[in-house]
Amino acid sequence: MGWEVAENTVYDFSTRYVFFCNTVDEAFGPVFWLDCDSIGEFYDAWSEVNEGIDPRTIDSEALWDCIVNMKEYFGEDISDYREPTGEEE
Repeated sequence: MGWEVAENTVYDFSTRYVFFCNTVDEAFGPVFWLDCDSIGEFYDAWSEVNEGIDPRTIDSEALWDCIVNMKEYFGEDISDYREPTGEEE
């Protein structure tokens, strides 16, 4: 009873991921690209960046925020993903 991610490598250099519940074998959340080398690296990063968060228990917006945190962790420019706060100057 838990969650996992499935990965699909495209063109030998780009990998997309999707979450799924391994209890009912049902996917949830968006399919997303991430510059991550392995499933193990994904889980290690998730534990560090989104500590204690079970993606099955949060809404779609919070899940996307967690994914953006992962993108930032792996060095992706996330400026297009974050809402302006008005504090940038």
